[in-house]
Amino acid sequence: MLGAIVKRLGQMLFVMFGISVLVFLIFFATPGADPAARIAGRNASPETLAAVRKDFGFDRPLPVQYALMMNRLFVTQDLTSFVNRGWKVVPAVIDVAPVTLS
Repeated sequence: MLGAIVKRLGQMLFVMFGISVLVFLIFFATPGADPAARIAGRNASPETLAAVRKDFGFDRPLPVQYALMMNRLFVTQDLTSFVNRGWKVVPAVIDVAPVTLS
């Protein structure tokens, strides 16, 4: 019984990791989906885009970006929304989790 639970938890972690990588690649690695352009705005200068890329780490390789995102999400819980600047994502998800789970 305990072995089955441990096996299922291991499978769950593997699936959650796969889903997180897939979602990351969809949002950050698809052509034309430049998050720096979304943050900086439509008519941003090349200098502004470069500054945003450096500030958010978008100038680094994708595996490093993924590791930074997971670190901000799970360790520092400092993942902020790109759309609503300054809006913390983790506390908002925790606030609505009971309703979602019910």
